[in-house]
Amino acid sequence: MSMTGPDSAGGDSIPLRASDAKRSAAKRKIAAKRKPAGKKVAKNAAKTAVNKTAAKARSKADGKASARTARANDNAARIQNVALNLFAKSSFSAVTIKDIGQATGLNTAMIYYYFRDKETLFQQTVEVAVNRAIAAFEARRGDHREPEAIIVNWLEIHIEQADLIRKFLKISTDYANSGKRVARIDNAIRRFYDDEHQILVDAMRAGIKDGSFRDVDVEQLSTFVSTFLDGVMARSIIFPKLDMVEAVHGLREFVLSHLKHDGA
Repeated sequence: MSMTGPDSAGGDSIPLRASDAKRSAAKRKIAAKRKPAGKKVAKNAAKTAVNKTAAKARSKADGKASARTARANDNAARIQNVALNLFAKSSFSAVTIKDIGQATGLNTAMIYYYFRDKETLFQQTVEVAVNRAIAAFEARRGDHREPEAIIVNWLEIHIEQADLIRKFLKISTDYANSGKRVARIDNAIRRFYDDEHQILVDAMRAGIKDGSFRDVDVEQLSTFVSTFLDGVMARSIIFPKLDMVEAVHGLREFVLSHLKHDGA
């Protein structure tokens, strides 16, 4: 079977073999398939470019948001540090938002941007002091989980972090005497003593359980330790030359002697 096609030299027709016709049809089919594929590749490339541009924009926006968050955190921390010092130096009732703004170099509107009111700022300032004290204890304790080591480390923190704990005690006492009690502030202050109680009681119970301590009234002894430490802190405020190291170490020797068998 043959087909005819136009002669390039003239107008007469020349015969074409069937195989030639099939090859031509196949080439046309392949070409037809390639065109959509090319369009698809171009479309995908354009989509990829758009996605990259969007990703860069998101990354840039995220970077700006992170910078704003970091700046906000820095400002809030600076306000809390200044507030802690002012509250400790004067009192909760005496210090105003304006005083804090002047000390930080920020206007009062900026203070209120970060803290709803003075009570909120005071509450968070108390929480900062408590968190720092507990964090210092955790860092000092490290991997030492022996009951005696835990008790000793808690006592030693009152020497190493004396200035911080004195400020906490001062602002807590002034607040308690202000005549204005706020539940969330009371809870923030109580948390320090709750954490202290848990640290001491857990350590004493662990020592009794493993046999390193004799059986004692852990609730009574932990309250005694906490009260004694508050007394040392308060006395050091009244008498700045008080030898705190001697006072705390004296407490340590007494407590360990009371806990150990036969006072060993």
